[in-house]
Amino acid sequence: MEKQALRDRLQIEEGDLILFAADEWEIACEADSAVCVSRIAELQRLTNAEQLDFLWVTDFPLLQRDARPANGTRCTIPLHDRKPRTCPLLEEKRYGEVRAEAYDVVLNGVEIGGGSIRIHERDLQAKMCLRSSV
Repeated sequence: MEKQALRDRLQIEEGDLILFAADEWEIACEADSAVCVSRIAELQRLTNAEQLDFLWVTDFPLLQRDARPANGTRCTIPLHDRKPRTCPLLEEKRYGEVRAEAYDVVLNGVEIGGGSIRIHERDLQAKMCLRSSV
């Protein structure tokens, strides 16, 4: 019964691999990512040393929940500005939806560079620094 419900809900097909991790969101994501990047990629022969696969990561969360429940929300990096399209979300306290004006460039699964636009507003910088130290 449960297996069929999972198949239906996740649209699982023959040959699919489904991973589950039970912990705080960030910890579970890191665990799943480590498994995927290393062992599964190797087993499925998804890596090719002769092929250069670049990836731009451009939609980082600016704020995230702290794993310690009493601490609430904290900055990923307090110097990053927020993407203009997500500014209203900060005022609406929809913190999980606010995105940082930052990027990384990844080559074959390894970060090789990155950068960001820094906050240029004194009041906002002070708020972000306070939030990051919570």
